[in-house]
Amino acid sequence: GALLAIPPADHVLLMEDDWLVCPSALLALQYLLDKAYAYDEDWLALRVSYGFNGVVVRGGADLRSLRRHLESHPWRRPPDHLLFEWFSGERPDTKAYAAGRSYRVFRHNLFYHIGALSTLNQPKTRFTPGCYSLMYDWLLPAEVFDEKACPHDDVWPCTEAARAGAPLFSAPDGGAAGSPPRLGGAPA
Repeated sequence: GALLAIPPADHVLLMEDDWLVCPSALLALQYLLDKAYAYDEDWLALRVSYGFNGVVVRGGADLRSLRRHLESHPWRRPPDHLLFEWFSGERPDTKAYAAGRSYRVFRHNLFYHIGALSTLNQPKTRFTPGCYSLMYDWLLPAEVFDEKACPHDDVWPCTEAARAGAPLFSAPDGGAAGSPPRLGGAPA
């Protein structure tokens, strides 16, 4: 399917159909958007989950550029990897668009995976990251949250942290790190 935002949107959250939204994730997304703009007004992508899920891009020209990249290369790599190529400028055909623009990785995973199959050949017994767990597994090496580089921040890269005054996100409900979201609103 095509990547479209109808009506046009300022931001688009890329999602897959086998992920559940973690508690307070929308608050975390708003926090991250505010922080990303404080760090780099011209950011290209914000990662808050794994695979093709949980990546925020801007609508308009950025969404059209991503769409063209995905449509031009579906046979070469899985969509997750094509997405990374686009926002990282990994290839000559994406380097110019990504030049001078950052992609950011949030420290916390904001979605819980409920699917059993993957476009990538993953073992069925693979670790499943929980809500608010550190973004370090299931990603290409340049997509993980770098805890050593940003030990006191929740956005990587964090070179602007001192200038921007970097608070840390704290979910109102405590975020229950590692747990899946509760369904039906019933207490766990």
